[in-house]
Amino acid sequence: MEDIPLIDKAFRTLSFRSSYNKSKTESGKLDSIPDRMTESTDMLPVAGITGSLLFGMNLSYNYNYTTSMQSNFGTIETLRKSENFSHNVSLSYSFSSPSGINIPIINKRVKFKSNLNTGIDFSFSKSIETDITNNNVLEERFLFDVKPKADYNFSNNVTGGLNIGFVRSEDIKRGDKRQTVSAGFYVLFRF
Repeated sequence: MEDIPLIDKAFRTLSFRSSYNKSKTESGKLDSIPDRMTESTDMLPVAGITGSLLFGMNLSYNYNYTTSMQSNFGTIETLRKSENFSHNVSLSYSFSSPSGINIPIINKRVKFKSNLNTGIDFSFSKSIETDITNNNVLEERFLFDVKPKADYNFSNNVTGGLNIGFVRSEDIKRGDKRQTVSAGFYVLFRF
């Protein structure tokens, strides 16, 4: 893919991947006709991209999709379908500035003698379960997640980091929603 002119100008490295898997499971009592059958399709990912931009930023993107169809052959035959979609994006960048950089807000020059590693992860997922027999949506949920992070090597023996998270989820069928904001830090000492 690096031979494509536009990609060659933007990326140092770039790779693409995709996968597909299909399975069928039948269950029931021994020596009898199966009373349940599940057919599943997994594409993990449908499309996945990993690359490194010329200015040093690394990125990855995955679009995943899974679906399953469950048939029950009891007294009342039923057919249910489950689908799951997800998009995941990760960006990371590392830099150092031994001579320092100016931060206007605090009017101070900050030096980064070691690497400052930064990154942010985004994810969005949605799941739907449908009763095909009665044409009824049983469950529909989505989840959105953002997680910025950073860590810095203060010395060969000390590393510190900061993590922030924002999660929003909704249960559309029940009309429920939830938001969570979190923040934390860590310090690692090597002896």
